[in-house]
Amino acid sequence: MNRTILILTAALLSLPMAAKTGIKDLRVENMSNPLGLNTDKPRFSWQITSDKKDVIQTAYQIVVSNDGGEVWNSGKVASAEQLWIPYQGQQLRSGTFCTWRVKVFTNKGETEWSEPQRFSIGLLSESRWSGNWIGFERLMPGEERDVLHTRLAARYLRKEFQLKDKEIKRATAYVAGIGLHEFYVNGQRMGDGVLQPVPSDYRKTIYYNTYDVTESIINYPLMCEGAGRCLCLGIILGNGRLFPMQQHKPYKIPTFGFPKCRINVFVEYTDGSVQR
Repeated sequence: MNRTILILTAALLSLPMAAKTGIKDLRVENMSNPLGLNTDKPRFSWQITSDKKDVIQTAYQIVVSNDGGEVWNSGKVASAEQLWIPYQGQQLRSGTFCTWRVKVFTNKGETEWSEPQRFSIGLLSESRWSGNWIGFERLMPGEERDVLHTRLAARYLRKEFQLKDKEIKRATAYVAGIGLHEFYVNGQRMGDGVLQPVPSDYRKTIYYNTYDVTESIINYPLMCEGAGRCLCLGIILGNGRLFPMQQHKPYKIPTFGFPKCRINVFVEYTDGSVQR
């Protein structure tokens, strides 16, 4: 009996084990689950994991879907590429939310489908924005502006908006800032970044940030005066680089006035309607 067990054990150990191959670090435009991409043709990347050596990708398959269903199925593509695979499906419009997943084929077998990841398209042109730039266009008490020294306090803006009495599916905020900002929805700060948005030459480019504000509206409900739910937007504006500390060399240190912002919020309801 003991000899039989030893022979069976030796036989099992001699059998080749199947490689456990998986996928990790899925990215779109080199970001994980990004919101507000500035392109309608995003690029996909991933990494392969395996407990075996010499595992080589031979093909991949990518599937992208939006709220209406599948918008791109690459089919099985014979390729070893894992970086910057371009989207080639239906046109993605501003504000579109998508999920995507990938399956990889290797010389040691194929992987399972990855867990769905998400991304969204931003507001791709000026024509997609509404509203005006807002801010305080003057010095406030205690502030000063001269050649060698300036003093500018943070500016606080707040406004409430009436929401429709419907079930909310998703809410997204696009916040463009000249200067720096901290953005709040129903008292909850959005994002964990600092010194946002990233610096730029405002004569050429103004960046914006995209926030998923759904949970802040649903989990922290506010009631407006009278009846109905409210959406309360708050923002703190700081000077950043647009209102420099010194102006003794204006040809080297351009100024752009006072901090400003422009905010567009889209609240999507489960019945298909959208409140802007």
